[in-house]
Amino acid sequence: MSERAAIRVVHTADLHIGMENYGRWDPASGLHQRLEDYLRSLDQAIDVAIARDADVFLIAGDIYKSKDPSPSHQREFARRVRTLTSAGLQVVLLVGNHDMPGRHKAANPLDIYGSLEVPGVTILRRPDLVTLETKHGHLQVGAMPHVTRGFLLARQETIPRSLEECERLLEQVIDETLHALAAEVDPAIPAMLTAHLSVDVATLGSERDLMLGKGLTLPLASLALPAWDYVAMGHIHKPQVLEAGPGLPPVVYPGSLDRIDFGEEKDEKGFWVVDLIRGDRPKMERVAIDVRPFRTVRVDLCDTEDCTAGLVEAVKRAVCEGAVVRLAYTLQAERAAAIDETAVREALADAFDVVWRPELIQGAARTRHPELAEALAGSPLSALEKYLTLRPELAGREEALLTRARALLAERDATAGSEAVAR
Repeated sequence: MSERAAIRVVHTADLHIGMENYGRWDPASGLHQRLEDYLRSLDQAIDVAIARDADVFLIAGDIYKSKDPSPSHQREFARRVRTLTSAGLQVVLLVGNHDMPGRHKAANPLDIYGSLEVPGVTILRRPDLVTLETKHGHLQVGAMPHVTRGFLLARQETIPRSLEECERLLEQVIDETLHALAAEVDPAIPAMLTAHLSVDVATLGSERDLMLGKGLTLPLASLALPAWDYVAMGHIHKPQVLEAGPGLPPVVYPGSLDRIDFGEEKDEKGFWVVDLIRGDRPKMERVAIDVRPFRTVRVDLCDTEDCTAGLVEAVKRAVCEGAVVRLAYTLQAERAAAIDETAVREALADAFDVVWRPELIQGAARTRHPELAEALAGSPLSALEKYLTLRPELAGREEALLTRARALLAERDATAGSEAVAR
């Protein structure tokens, strides 16, 4: 064991291996091109972890896109785990919502490492406090994997409760569990909590549409307890550091390791290298990685005489080489056939993939702003947020209107949930 006092942790999350919504299959490797992208991103983090002599490589949930990853996905991830353990790192895998099986207590795709008792790999699938023996000393790791309302709805005593009551009860149970874990911490050993949850003051990323009305949100105070030196989060795709106050640990989201969709177009991707010394403020370094760019080419062609030329010119002004490109253009419906898609695709020959998002309007009437059209393809709340940015006369009333909208959505979901429980 070397003389370094700190325990060094590489903190990643939300790999989403298997997200293959752009690109195509690579005949040379037999893998999807986006899988290759995600693996390259993971490899960059692994290379840094080994080069920096890290003790622990943590993935704070959502290793896979789904609970049923393909054999190829599992094989490629297992190869990376082997690289890490062969270099002497402890690999810690927290179970996220995408890794969870549909039935309570059913096996998840990470359990195979536990069943085979793979040395150097720790699977955290339930609330727990474990102590790891690393190259530079011991590290305590508290775990709070993703928890859903279904856990409570499956219990007989919660059936008469409304959805809102179940949510409050679940928040209370998680808060009590987190305090119980903190109470078990040995004050002489560095301690880190890892959780796959949403925090109430966090800024959401592209996952917001999946969470509206059905995602548990925990107060920051439940996580930022003084027993921990660092709180390593997963689940929210936008990187951020949340501070609860002096003497309390930072609550940190590294964000997704690669871009999931255009909601993350402008996000810088990376991970954290953290040095933990018991009782001291952790030394944190954000390491950026090189990931495939996403580019939106947005253009209004309604007043353009040559629509094809206008679109091609907009494409040429953008930097599209190697990028996933979204063409978002506005055009009268009767002129849509005038666009020569072959010419546009030739201008985008260097792009990785192209997504067409035309907004066709009738005649001269402009019934919808193109950015609003994008928002309407997502959630009602995201559409309202975009609409408010386009209406300057509503300045100063945005938060009141959004608060009312959230209340209406919560009321709708509570009613639907109560009916589902009653059935």
